[in-house]
Amino acid sequence: MNILPMLLYFFQSLAIWILVSVLRMLDKLISTFIWYKRKPRIKLKQLAYPKSQGGLNLPNLKLYYWAAKRGGMAEWLMQDEEKNWLQLENRAHPWLLRHCHFWKRKCEQNSRLKMNA
Repeated sequence: MNILPMLLYFFQSLAIWILVSVLRMLDKLISTFIWYKRKPRIKLKQLAYPKSQGGLNLPNLKLYYWAAKRGGMAEWLMQDEEKNWLQLENRAHPWLLRHCHFWKRKCEQNSRLKMNA
């Protein structure tokens, strides 16, 4: 599917959480595209099963969205010494990261990262 890379870019670059209702609307659009003005004969959840289990291997957009957000969070929390974008972010907007408990822990672990109060 050519739409998945576009959705991945959208999910990763969006700084806000997407509501479940928006994901349901996207699922409904996919279902409408598949069945085209006919009554759906198979549930969308069943179409998301792998082909070996009788599905069409359609993406589960909610899980895809969670995976995209989780990848960004993991990269943010487990940064290398060479990555210094957190230091730049802290210098530009010190009030933004001050209240994050994981940032305080990160500062305690790494002496190069200093909290600007």
